[in-house]
Amino acid sequence: MGRLVVAYNNATITEGNAPRGDLGDEALWVLSTALGESEAEIYDFFARVTRGLKPWGAQRAWIKRLLRGENTVLVAPTGVGKTTLLLVYALYSATRGKKVLYVVPTKSLGDQVFKKLVEMHEQCSRNLNIVYYNSSLRGKKRETALSAITSSEFDVLIVTSAFLRKLPALHPHNFDVVIVDDADSLVKNEKNIYVLLQVLGYNQEDIQLARRRVDLVRRILVDKVTGRDVTVLIRELIEIDTKLENSLKSRNLGQLVVASATCYTRGVAGKIMRDLLKVDISGIVIYGRDITDAYSYVSSVDEAVSLVLGVVNRLGRGGIFYISPRNPKRDIFAEALKKIQELLVASGFRVSEATPRAVVDMIMGKLDFLVGYSSYYSSSVRGIDSPENIKYVIFLGTPVFSIPLENFLANPSLLVRVLLEIADLTGNRELRERVAGVRRHILFLSAVERKLIKYSLLGKISESVVVERSRLRELYSTVKELYNTALPIVRSIVDQKGVVAIGTITLAKSGGKYLAVIPDLMTYIQASGRTSRLLGDKMTHGFSLIVEFSEQDNLVKALDLKFKALDREMGLRPLSEVDPEREKLLINSTRSSNESSGKLKYKSILVVVESPTKAKTIARFFGKPVVRRVAGISLYTIPAKVDDEVVEFNVVSTRGHIYDLTTRSDIGIFGVEISRDLVKPVYTTIKRCRLCGTQFTDQDFCPRCGTSVYSDSKLIVYLLQKLGLEVDEVY
Repeated sequence: MGRLVVAYNNATITEGNAPRGDLGDEALWVLSTALGESEAEIYDFFARVTRGLKPWGAQRAWIKRLLRGENTVLVAPTGVGKTTLLLVYALYSATRGKKVLYVVPTKSLGDQVFKKLVEMHEQCSRNLNIVYYNSSLRGKKRETALSAITSSEFDVLIVTSAFLRKLPALHPHNFDVVIVDDADSLVKNEKNIYVLLQVLGYNQEDIQLARRRVDLVRRILVDKVTGRDVTVLIRELIEIDTKLENSLKSRNLGQLVVASATCYTRGVAGKIMRDLLKVDISGIVIYGRDITDAYSYVSSVDEAVSLVLGVVNRLGRGGIFYISPRNPKRDIFAEALKKIQELLVASGFRVSEATPRAVVDMIMGKLDFLVGYSSYYSSSVRGIDSPENIKYVIFLGTPVFSIPLENFLANPSLLVRVLLEIADLTGNRELRERVAGVRRHILFLSAVERKLIKYSLLGKISESVVVERSRLRELYSTVKELYNTALPIVRSIVDQKGVVAIGTITLAKSGGKYLAVIPDLMTYIQASGRTSRLLGDKMTHGFSLIVEFSEQDNLVKALDLKFKALDREMGLRPLSEVDPEREKLLINSTRSSNESSGKLKYKSILVVVESPTKAKTIARFFGKPVVRRVAGISLYTIPAKVDDEVVEFNVVSTRGHIYDLTTRSDIGIFGVEISRDLVKPVYTTIKRCRLCGTQFTDQDFCPRCGTSVYSDSKLIVYLLQKLGLEVDEVY
């Protein structure tokens, strides 16, 4: 029987004879060796500046990406060492002659970062100039800091997100490394995103091209749905991609390093950022979190005060009290907290509102309790890292968003959802049938069409914009009628019942305003995360309690549902099911240097699948993944806790087969060479036309439309080789 031998591009592959050159094996070996040496160097630097600490698994995985100069997102829950690595990398980069910009969300976090960098700098072999500018600087200190910025006499510059917009005027040069600690507060403002791109070295032409690209992608999607020809639009998209690629190749751009546990980019600016940086900084993960999440219902101010003081008596000093600023019962909770604060002070405890100065005092152990607001960008929610002194948090009111009822119902999908619930509640069969008919049409609307209807109902755009579209004309008229019908009905029911629960949405009245109230899971995760932090090589245990009025129990239930949607093992427990003595023991033991349990184990794996849809689906099993764009291919990264180990899943798709038989006429029969004792199929990489989608192998142009713009699956081979260097295992 003859032998079967496989060939790539007519180069025979036999045992011990792997092809070099075209697939980059030699270059990959050199890269692997160089990275290994750099990793050893930064590990040594890490241990030196942190006085003996070693990077744990997640930090080691991030270091590999950082050393390649890639824009990197450190997606991880609160307290697992993101800031520590950012500090080390800032100093490491500066010692190698790079200009580093370090952006923080608040002054209190800026104070902490500056103090830690100065302490770490004492262990560096090179003298660095670390400049910190904040709005509280006065006189000579302010002048010195501004002078250093304008003259570029610094190695590391620390600023707040609020100051970032002023930076290009003072320092027009781009930075080599831009580190954003806690990106959430930065990306909430679109202007900040454009400034961030500017300090990284992107110019206005790049941004305008990226903006045009975003618009083209949207138009292509809409036109495909409506059956229009999109060939011209696709050609323009390809031209823009080529222009952008050539423009960015010719310049030295800075490296962006972002840390976040709960971040979401919105709007056009967020899409432009993703297109230019080739990375999506959105993501939410909660692995490694060691917190007991509890709740308890009360019916009066006195009951709330008694409950909170009982918890304090058992757990002792070291807590944060949060008031929910948008909770319908905010004023009542504020009254309760005032009494709690007075009683604690009378008992000898040191309590203060969470001002920047008080946050520093809490970290230093000069305070016993902080009082703050459970809002997403509150200084008491973000950036406080003090595992020894913050052991538990108590929320007086569930953290929530609130939306005016008229704005909420202007969303066609939500209008239908509420009216169906109201129809069931009132037994109005006619209303239900009418709404059900409208729902069928709304399901087929695009996101753009839904927004047009919403903005027209709210008077933000002229009705003629909607009515001119024949597809929407009749539907808009019906939706408008339902909207005008719904508002008085819903208000009347809220007046009668006080609170109306519709799934995870609660309708209520507060301060004379009718509101739709929705649980704020991200704020809850951030705030409660102050209690569970990486201390050495283990996570501290924390305790979190939500105190809520019994008539608003749907807020707690809805928060619990959202929590479980992220991780089925997470969730809120009734306080009656929590053992306070066990909580106290866990809180104290995980903060003890003698306790060896709770160490985090970590492993990174690469999962290769064929379908892009399957790659996205697998990654979303564990949360919202971070998306990296490498060579035009999406890589989904999401860490998850599996048993007692944190596993970072990196899921990538090959987008179909990579190789196919050559079609060259001078090679065998249909790409297979056959001789007396040998059968040799000859393979080459698959190409795909970017304009018409035709698949081919050997030509340098599309055999169908003639364009020379195509993707080559050779890039996927390179990508898989590159990713293989980053991970521990490949599947």
